[in-house]
Amino acid sequence: MSLRSIHSTFDPRFSFSIYIPDSAKTRLPLVVVVHGISREVDGYMEGMRSLCEQHACALLCPLFPEGVPNPKHKNSYKELYSSKTRFDTILLSIIDQAAQSWELYTEQFYLHGFSGGGQFVHRFMYLHPDRLAAVSIGAPGRLTAPDLQSPWPEGIADVQQVFALPEIQFDKMASIPVQFVIGERDVKTSMIEGMKDPTKFEMEAGQTRMERIRWLKAAWETVGIASELTVVSGAGHDGLKCLSAVTEWLGQKLSDSRRSGIFLPSSSFTSVWGLKPLAYRRKSSLWQPNRQAILTHALAGIVGGLVFTGAGYTYYYFSGLKRVVDVSRQKIERFGQLNLLRLTVKSYCSVIPGSGSIIDRLFDEVDKVAEEHQEEVSKILARAQREINEILKKRGHQGNGELAVRILEVIGKHIKELGQLGVKAGSPLLHQLRGFFSGKD
Repeated sequence: MSLRSIHSTFDPRFSFSIYIPDSAKTRLPLVVVVHGISREVDGYMEGMRSLCEQHACALLCPLFPEGVPNPKHKNSYKELYSSKTRFDTILLSIIDQAAQSWELYTEQFYLHGFSGGGQFVHRFMYLHPDRLAAVSIGAPGRLTAPDLQSPWPEGIADVQQVFALPEIQFDKMASIPVQFVIGERDVKTSMIEGMKDPTKFEMEAGQTRMERIRWLKAAWETVGIASELTVVSGAGHDGLKCLSAVTEWLGQKLSDSRRSGIFLPSSSFTSVWGLKPLAYRRKSSLWQPNRQAILTHALAGIVGGLVFTGAGYTYYYFSGLKRVVDVSRQKIERFGQLNLLRLTVKSYCSVIPGSGSIIDRLFDEVDKVAEEHQEEVSKILARAQREINEILKKRGHQGNGELAVRILEVIGKHIKELGQLGVKAGSPLLHQLRGFFSGKD
């Protein structure tokens, strides 16, 4: 058994626990559980251990402490965004960090949360359906409706403005297996009645969690998202008592994935720099193996060729070591902007074997330049994010491979801009890559 508690290197205000079964011999699928407001991480780690052993999967539980980012707000994480802290980004960065230490499938993962965790999970699904293999949503007391007219977190009208992400794609959400789970006796009204400023959708849904979970299930079905509802006999509002139903459902989804051949042995993939790629196999139209190989080499070439120079220092970075973050307000804001772009690029370029680790190294170097050129780098990152968002809004019927190429073209262009701020790359290599990104092979 390997059970560890680890601080986030992306933002040390947060931490996570991870369990790796003793039987692990190959790359493992990942199950993520988001706690409720009682933050019962230990209970979930213990309660889901048998799932990990039986189905050879890893278990990760993030810890979102009370009072972050605002000491007066104990549970901001449930809405994913507060005072420039992006809790969805925190979770994704923690998952990426874990993948640097253990062999995990993290391109898509299995996600569960109960109560406050159920609020987090169903909202996360709106924003990042590409990252999810299956979702289990437990008894959320507050809801975000699939309504394109109401602002976040009541609805989803302004997701692009709040999170700088593409518009909600119900078709992608519809492809994900969904379980709603709640205790049979979770019908008390006291906690619901004590919630401040209920939305019009919550008032319409009802005064109990049972009514509200049924309302959300029906609302999702109206936009094409099918789901199952599991009512746990004898249980009230208790995530641990509902856990057996969750593990049974997740175990079935893990078995289904294995039978379909999704989890491939690590020997099936190679990487030009000896990096162990994330090998969750994804469907991609208009995408050929030779193009994958070219782009994998191209990305590795960017990183391998980078020599960063600034005021009195030179960085040759390819060690894979992580730096501890100085959590000053300015740096937190910069990390948020930089890592939002990083996660966007990684998400849509994940069809390229090994791209995740290589893109991480590239963005780690960009962060070093930002130490000396904060304002200029911030403007370049903002332009790159806007251009990628425009590509995503106008994606039409483009396949994942074609989309990845267009995103990499944007990144290639802005590498040139960063070069004017003290980033120096091997000139012939960068010239070749810029030609490739622009389609001039």
